[in-house]
Amino acid sequence: MNIKQLYYFVTIVDEGTISKAAKKLFMTQPPLSSQIKSLEDELNCVLFTRTSHGITLTEQGKILYQRAVSVLNLLSTAKETIAGVGEESAGVIRLGVTSSVAATKIMSSIADFSQKNPAVQINMNEADTYTLIEQLRSNEIQFCIIRTPFFLDEKFTSIPIAKGSLVAFGQSDFFRGSLSTEEHGAILLKELSNIPLIVYRRWERIVKSTFEQNGIKYNIRCINNDARTAWFLAQKGMGVALLPSSGIALLDHVTALESECEVREIEGSPWDTDIVILYDRSAYLPACSRKLLQILTTAFIDPKDKSEVFF
Repeated sequence: MNIKQLYYFVTIVDEGTISKAAKKLFMTQPPLSSQIKSLEDELNCVLFTRTSHGITLTEQGKILYQRAVSVLNLLSTAKETIAGVGEESAGVIRLGVTSSVAATKIMSSIADFSQKNPAVQINMNEADTYTLIEQLRSNEIQFCIIRTPFFLDEKFTSIPIAKGSLVAFGQSDFFRGSLSTEEHGAILLKELSNIPLIVYRRWERIVKSTFEQNGIKYNIRCINNDARTAWFLAQKGMGVALLPSSGIALLDHVTALESECEVREIEGSPWDTDIVILYDRSAYLPACSRKLLQILTTAFIDPKDKSEVFF
C-alpha cells in the first residue's frame, strides 16, 4: 500500500465514478482500476462495487476511506508545516471553530489578521467541540476555539478567552406573562418549564439534569448540532433556543425578522459556557499560527474577570 494508491482511492470515492476520477487524475481507466485491484488484493477485500449510479463502498471501503483521508491530510499538513518553518507572514494555519463562535469578533480578528498577512492561508474547520478535539488529537488542526464544558486531555493547553452563559432566545410571545417586570429582564428557570425548548445536542444532558435537580418539568421540542440552526428555528417560532450569549451576535446579520424576538438572561445563569483556545503543547506550531494565537489570546480578555467583551 502506498500514498499514491490511497490518493487514487479517495479521488474515486469523491468523484463518484472511476471514469470521472480518471479524468481528474489525467489517467485512463485501466491503470487506475489496476491500482485499486492491487490495493484490494493486498487488503484481501473488495473496497467498492460498481452500480449504474456510480460506486457503492463496502464496509471495508468506508473504513479505508476514513483512514486514507486522515493520512492524506497529515501528509499535507507535514508539507505545509515544513514549508512554513520560521515564516510569520506566510504558511498555512489550520484551526477549528464551533458554530457559536462564528459570528463573534474573534472572526473579525482572524479576518483582520488575514488582510495584514495575505501570504498566510487559513484552513478553517467548523464542527462541534468534541469533533474538533478529535481533529486536534489527530493533528488535522493546529488549535481550536471551542466552548466549555468538555473533558480536558492532559496533553492539551487551554487558554480561557471569555466567560459566558446560555441565554433564552425566541419570539416575544413565548415570554409573555413572565414574572419579570423589567423589559427584556431575566427569566426564571421555572418559567421555561411550559416553553418548548430548542437545545444544542451537547447541552441536552446538562439542561435536563438542571431541570430535574430543581424538580421542574421541561419540554425539549428540538435537539440539534449547530447554534445557527437553533437560532434560525427559534426565529421561525418553533420554540425558545438556549444559546451562548455571544452567539446572539448572529442577530446582527439579519436585516429583518418576520416576527419580534427577544433575548432573555436566565435567572442565576445555571449554565456557564466559556470560550477557550485549545492546542497541543507537544505539537509543533508554525510561526504564523503562533502569531495568530498571540493576537487571539490577548485581544479579548477583560483584565478584571475575563468576562465576555465581544460586543
